[in-house]
Amino acid sequence: MALRRGDRVLVDTNVSLEAHRVGCWRPMAMEFNLITVEKVIEESQTGHQNRSPEQMIDEATLRGSFHHIAAPRRVERAAIDIDFPDHGLDEGEYHLVAYAATISDEPAWLLNSPDKGTIRFCNRAEWLDRLIALQTMTDLLGLPHGKQLRGHYTQSWLETEIAKFRFGLL
Repeated sequence: MALRRGDRVLVDTNVSLEAHRVGCWRPMAMEFNLITVEKVIEESQTGHQNRSPEQMIDEATLRGSFHHIAAPRRVERAAIDIDFPDHGLDEGEYHLVAYAATISDEPAWLLNSPDKGTIRFCNRAEWLDRLIALQTMTDLLGLPHGKQLRGHYTQSWLETEIAKFRFGLL
């Protein structure tokens, strides 16, 4: 699934922190319909003692940059637990995939997460073609930030991990 400007992109906590760290969040929020869940917003506001100043994100500003912030209901989260009882996702990713499962019949969406647990889940849910790297987004917009991204936010890292899952190496 090719990424285009205006696409819906579901974003986890780590992606928002990294995008703020390298300074590409604002242009991405203007060009894509960024979507997240309340749990991700909550996670973005914790752990400040371990973050650099560029990763300190004002909650109101962050909320305003999203196209939509969902709050998956308990029944939607339970569906993930029933179908994938050993999913092993952290809370933000868990809520994000629970929401993603509710929009599967709508036009294309992409999940942006640099976490192997999310990739493992997407493999089991047959969503690997819906994963996108942060670098792919910056490259499409012609932003130079892709060279500043940490390794697991790059397109090559994601492609390698997806290949490992597809070939049963993980």
